[in-house]
Amino acid sequence: MDIQNTVAAVENIASKTNSFDVVTGGFGIFPGDEPVVTLVLARNAQMTALQNTIWTHCEKHMSSIKYFYSPDAWIPHITLMHHDINRDDICHFLESVLSREIQFRIKVDNLAVIYRDGNHLGQVSRFDLGKENFT
Repeated sequence: MDIQNTVAAVENIASKTNSFDVVTGGFGIFPGDEPVVTLVLARNAQMTALQNTIWTHCEKHMSSIKYFYSPDAWIPHITLMHHDINRDDICHFLESVLSREIQFRIKVDNLAVIYRDGNHLGQVSRFDLGKENFT
């Protein structure tokens, strides 16, 4: 990944994007060797437009990127459980939330460039939406 150009693209996008709200839509699971339990977010026009813009401006700076991040395949979500979980952990969690109605609004007010290098995760940069400053 070309970090410098990716960070510049995300900073530019953030400075031109206003914050917006998203609504949760329930729980989900991405199956596989490393399953992921998620809080699914209902797609809306602002989220879809932002994801398309990020993909268009950042995909060219990626050396390898998975198809499920593309606009046609991406499922908006917040990861709740991912690393070091087993089937029992997932089942216990789902049983504990199965009868709960989970619906609330979340304000999207920043973009971050993150990375994964093996088992290490980190944040390169974070940009507030609609502002020129960043942390």
